[in-house]
Amino acid sequence: MFSRLEHSSVSDQKMNTNMTSGLFKLKFKALGTVCEVQFRAPSVEIAKEFRKSALGWLRDFEERWSRFKPTSLLCRINAEAGRSGVEVSKTDEEILKLCEHTFQISKGLNDPTSLPLTNLWDQAGRENRIPSSREIEEAKNLISWPTVEWGNGRVFLPEKGMAFLLDKSLTKVVLPAPDGDERIIIIPSLIGVLKINYFCFQ
Repeated sequence: MFSRLEHSSVSDQKMNTNMTSGLFKLKFKALGTVCEVQFRAPSVEIAKEFRKSALGWLRDFEERWSRFKPTSLLCRINAEAGRSGVEVSKTDEEILKLCEHTFQISKGLNDPTSLPLTNLWDQAGRENRIPSSREIEEAKNLISWPTVEWGNGRVFLPEKGMAFLLDKSLTKVVLPAPDGDERIIIIPSLIGVLKINYFCFQ
């Protein structure tokens, strides 16, 4: 359905297109996984402008909310767990509101503070073993989104060892669409593969 439009090694991105329907697909690596954006645009030139906007937003997001960047806001929040709160912007608070939303709609199954359990299983995997029941319970005791203090430009994880895992949550953002309007983008992270499905309706 799609034919390759171009490839850029700078950001390891590929943009494919089916100009019959004006449908574009953009693939790239970010947030420790492979991402995909699907969108419609009336021309290749407009599609390229949207690609620039989308990747620019994602770079900014990754700088602040990636757990794979030691200097990110998320890593600073995790490092201060149990010690002190960290200042956040209004845009950052919108991300935290989405964490609350996904926690509520999943009835607590999607907890943004689940990183301790993820880290435990990752470490056990590297050691070729299964975590003990005690280790699992200790990690689970650190997972508690309802106890996170946030609002008024500040966020605080109240217990040492607590940590955010934002890339496992559902994130919603707004980007300028190729036709000039704004559209909502839903970014679900499922089984380690992040897909951004973008539909620009004419």
